Amino acid sequence: MDIAKGIGILLVIIAHIYAFNPVIRDRLTVVWIYSFHMPLFFIIAGMLLKYKGTDESIKDFIIKKAKAFIIPYVFFSIVTIGVLKLVGEANIKQMLINTTLFIGVDVLWFLPALMFSEIIFYVTKKLIKNNIIFKILMLCIYIASIFIGLKLNESSRIFILIGRVGIATGFVTIGYYLLELINNINFKIWQIAIVFVIQAVLAKVNAFVDLNNLVLNNAILYTINSILGSWLIIEISKKINCNELAYLGKNSLIIMVTHLNLIYLFRKYINFNFFTYSGGLLLLVILLLIEIIIIYLVNKYFPFIIGKIPKKEKSN
Repeated sequence: MDIAKGIGILLVIIAHIYAFNPVIRDRLTVVWIYSFHMPLFFIIAGMLLKYKGTDESIKDFIIKKAKAFIIPYVFFSIVTIGVLKLVGEANIKQMLINTTLFIGVDVLWFLPALMFSEIIFYVTKKLIKNNIIFKILMLCIYIASIFIGLKLNESSRIFILIGRVGIATGFVTIGYYLLELINNINFKIWQIAIVFVIQAVLAKVNAFVDLNNLVLNNAILYTINSILGSWLIIEISKKINCNELAYLGKNSLIIMVTHLNLIYLFRKYINFNFFTYSGGLLLLVILLLIEIIIIYLVNKYFPFIIGKIPKKEKSN
């Protein structure tokens, strides 16, 4: 799972780098990445919920998730607003409203979407003991959220939050029930190649999608691409043993909430075209080097800003 998240966060950075180039943005590289890169994280979250079990009380689970997500959400929202103001792309009032409503600023939409989707899944799972009824309810939430994404997202920003959370809840559910199947199936290299070709073709057919703004195009293709693409990355992760990717995966939260700010700063202040194919790869390497420093500093000195609150030692 750490390796899969490591690959996923690399794809997120690459996609955000090339998204600034309108020519590259509509080509297969970016279209393919966007077809599944965010659902991958929600699916992995569901798999981890299955792996860890559902033994905690509802209250304890909600408190744990709130601590893990609210602190980094608030802190990095302030940082992001500051960076956007610095580079001259800020509507402070609107961004504060979006932050307060958990709609989020830029990539920070991901944190409340993940938090609420995990909580909704967990609470519903604990309350509804009948497995069939639970699956039907999760399916209804997903379909309703797809409808919101396709029909109502222009009506109000709050509909975007509802749509994101509902769709994310659907992917968490998919990950939860996929874990055993994925564990029992071990694709060969040629099978992985076939899945890649099929998924890439379907991604091209469905064109550019963006879960952040609920741009889904064909809902059925979007769902298939999200599942196939995520499965593909997980199967690839089984085949490789890379400590570096696992390291990125373990620290994917830090990278997720900081990399776009770095891209904004490079775009504003460095007089070099980083948004061509070759320039983008160079920027990727530079960003990863900077991220390693940020990861070290955060984990060493400021773990509380990513929700890691040390437990108090019990007295004898």
